[in-house]
Amino acid sequence: MSPRQKLNEEIAEKLEEMHTESPDKGYRRLRDDLEACQRQTSVAYLP
Repeated sequence: MSPRQKLNEEIAEKLEEMHTESPDKGYRRLRDDLEACQRQTSVAYLP
């Protein structure tokens, strides 16, 4: 698995976890939450 594929898998897993915790959130709010995680971990999840 390439590094990009691994990163994509990690992002997908995180999004699924976030959606399970808050199924009422739409994709924009999930993206905002993912960006917040990115800032906390200093990992570039999104371009």
